[in-house]
Amino acid sequence: MDAVQWQSPGSYLVLGSTGGIGAILSRRLASCGARLMLAGRDVEKLQMRVNELHARASPLDATRFAEVDSGVGQSVEPYGRLSRRT
Repeated sequence: MDAVQWQSPGSYLVLGSTGGIGAILSRRLASCGARLMLAGRDVEKLQMRVNELHARASPLDATRFAEVDSGVGQSVEPYGRLSRRT
């Protein structure tokens, strides 16, 4: 992640945060002090990741626009806005 600039601490919605690249990204952002809304379909895995990273959860299916839109809204509510990479 050194080649990409992230707003720190920042607030991020991470889709697919329960496995693979999403889990790695979530851990890295958390280690930098980011506020995270973690999203994923598997509620049990999502809750484990939320507990691990002291984040918030948004169970959703990223292939469904309405669910992603709702997840963004859930993220903006506590954090005010989401950060973006620059």
